[in-house]
Amino acid sequence: ITINTTKYNVKKVLAVIFSLVTTITYTVAIYALNPYLHDNQSDLSSPLSIPLLVNQCLPVALGIFALQAVHEISHMLAAKHYNIKLGWPIPLPSLQIGMFGSITPYQSFPNQRRDLFDVSMSGPTVTLLLSTLLSALGLYLTVASSSFEVISTYPVVPCTLLRSSVVLGTVTSFIAPKLMLLPPTQVIPLHPLFLIGLTGLFSSALNLLPIGRLDGGRASMAVYGRRSASLIS
Repeated sequence: ITINTTKYNVKKVLAVIFSLVTTITYTVAIYALNPYLHDNQSDLSSPLSIPLLVNQCLPVALGIFALQAVHEISHMLAAKHYNIKLGWPIPLPSLQIGMFGSITPYQSFPNQRRDLFDVSMSGPTVTLLLSTLLSALGLYLTVASSSFEVISTYPVVPCTLLRSSVVLGTVTSFIAPKLMLLPPTQVIPLHPLFLIGLTGLFSSALNLLPIGRLDGGRASMAVYGRRSASLIS
């Protein structure tokens, strides 16, 4: 038992370390298409020097971690309401979006299916709403900014990301409709808050897939039962 517990703790520590690395790598990658970064990276006095770039990447990484923290806190508050004990969440690293989210182990099983459904859906629901607000705010700040020096420090992403989901497409159509007319392959600078919200939307959508111990898998089990949920998964 002690050996198994030690192995489990080592896996958790490695998951945290890998998630830190992949999230920081992701935040650096979203600045890779910024042309002014390449033009000024060798000049330490430039506003886009490497030290300042690190200062820009860290807030994005912290924003991603904060969204995941909100996700897990939502689970914990819902679990406390239903007297369900949860273990420490295990993060899932991702090179594409920094983190896929986390898997939260149940230390006590819910008494009713409704309890399991509510606890499972609390995290993705709150994160989806908050991520949508952050994406909308990021778009608004991008459109409202008139300073070239400020915009030139934003991450640069292809326009196709704005069409990557119905939520993003709808939000963009209301706040910045002209961006929807640009070619999908054209790159544009966007406020970092938009990228934080985008990451939250992707991770929440992945968590809602009806697979295994993901939030969507547990919600599916609450609705259809264990056997049917296993077939869906």
